[in-house]
Amino acid sequence: MTDDRSAKDRGLDDGALEVFFDAARRTGPAPSDDLLRRVMADAAQSAQPAVSARPALPWWRSAWASLGGWPSMAGLCTATIAGILIGYSPPAALDVLLADLQGEQVASFLVDDAFLTVFETDLMTDD
Repeated sequence: MTDDRSAKDRGLDDGALEVFFDAARRTGPAPSDDLLRRVMADAAQSAQPAVSARPALPWWRSAWASLGGWPSMAGLCTATIAGILIGYSPPAALDVLLADLQGEQVASFLVDDAFLTVFETDLMTDD
């Protein structure tokens, strides 16, 4: 490492060195013509070729791609068909649930009426 005393012994202090640094900052090194020619040749070689414009896709193909393609459309079609089938013939429990959500009184029987009539007639007969 350098010692501060050795630089002062030679007559160089920070002020004297600052003059040299300022001169170096004002005049930067200019690149040679050979270097500039090689840089431009390298840039021309690595330049990307112009990409030709792709033909425009139909609207349904771009919508298909934005929805996710085949896998997503399979799930979407399955859910659509299930919704149509449930809407066309809803399960019996769904009617009770919807009526309960709307605040209506619902009378639901868990046993068939035909079974009840047979059961009641058995109770009425005294054997």
